[in-house]
Amino acid sequence: NESKKGVWALYIAFESSLFPLPHPSKMMSITRFASVISKNIYNAKCFVKGKIFSTNFINCIEYQIQIMSKQWVIPDIHGSINTLRALIEEYIKPDKADQIYFLGDYIDRGPDSKGVIDFLQSMKKSGYDVHFLLGNHEDSFLKAHANEPRSNGIFKKKNIYKKAWFEYGGRETVKSFGVENLNDVHPDYIQWMRELKYYIETKDFIFVHAGLNFKNDNPFADKQAMLWTREFEIIPEKIGFKKVIHGHVPVSLEFMDLNIKTTSYPFIALDNGVYMNDSVGYGNLVALELGSMELKIQPNLD
Repeated sequence: NESKKGVWALYIAFESSLFPLPHPSKMMSITRFASVISKNIYNAKCFVKGKIFSTNFINCIEYQIQIMSKQWVIPDIHGSINTLRALIEEYIKPDKADQIYFLGDYIDRGPDSKGVIDFLQSMKKSGYDVHFLLGNHEDSFLKAHANEPRSNGIFKKKNIYKKAWFEYGGRETVKSFGVENLNDVHPDYIQWMRELKYYIETKDFIFVHAGLNFKNDNPFADKQAMLWTREFEIIPEKIGFKKVIHGHVPVSLEFMDLNIKTTSYPFIALDNGVYMNDSVGYGNLVALELGSMELKIQPNLD
């Protein structure tokens, strides 16, 4: 009664003649409508993915909403704001009922890490259902920031974390923020990174930046592995036989396609190395729609 999604799902049910209810185009009072609903709420027929089955009214609406909405997964963006915008605005064109999962590594290497974060934050503020994971590059940023000296004087303490971070793209991130000292980055960006999740688990999938440590009894206990591991062998029973979707290590489009189309694979690797413009089969930002397993591919525009 308060969700447009629910009203639309109900309308679909009416249109399909799957509920034994009058068509909404027929005149009926609110009282009469409520009466009809209440009589059928526990004995509804629902149409889901080509099949009709009996269920209760609330479940039917939830199923209809799930079918109408889409679930997208986007891996490592690495400061490629123009590429990200093109992927979102020209390929995905998301509805606010859709869910979009980002696998981390929003910063470094590319020219506008700040712009990427600004864009993602604007999506959240605009009401899009977006979910953000922590990547190893954000982890490196946070460590460098935590060890950044307050003083720029001649006797300032060296930041070994910042030096290491600069070796794989951190310098470009600092430049995008227009600062030299990391303490000058606005606190809102630091807080946003600190609140990023290590993993997200849904009914069928586990989203994580790098992978999981299946040598542990509890693979979710090793946060370092979630951000940094480059190789892992999945033990399906430890994660309820769910499929792992991750980024972190660039793979070719050919290998990615094999992951997606081979249902027996217990994982899907989605990072295509958006910054690897000179490598054949790489240099794209992709988005995977989980319902249809359709892959959208946006070449690097940055």
